[in-house]
Amino acid sequence: MNLEFELYSEQLLTYLYRLTTNREDAEDLLHDTFIKAQDKIETFKGNSTLKTWVFSIATNLAKDNQRAKNRWDIDAQDKCKSAAVENPKVAERIVLSYNSQTNLQFEIREHINYCFTCIVKNLSLEKQIAIILKEIYGFKRTEIAGILNV
Repeated sequence: MNLEFELYSEQLLTYLYRLTTNREDAEDLLHDTFIKAQDKIETFKGNSTLKTWVFSIATNLAKDNQRAKNRWDIDAQDKCKSAAVENPKVAERIVLSYNSQTNLQFEIREHINYCFTCIVKNLSLEKQIAIILKEIYGFKRTEIAGILNV
């Protein structure tokens, strides 16, 4: 299990980052996913791939985390965009930050990837998860249905 988990733990981390938009939360959820998968491995029946099963665990943990924190207003991205449009210095700082922080390239790339999620921000969390799993991670629809229990 450890070796198989390691094969897709990086994908799982970026997936969790997209859902949480917080590196520490994503890392914590990745750890929690690993622990829960280890504890519940005997319940894995092989009806899906191990990867699908683990992503399902991570999805449920992320949903629980989101409900617990409920930290994003529905219009958070709109507020940020308005600030950048209204004040050219804000937009300039965003560009400067992107160009100058090479040590944070992972976070910057992930944030840009997260913007994909912003496009679907008016959808339910389940629909957002379905789109991310399909379009970014290439899961099959049947696998996504299994992850989301639908």
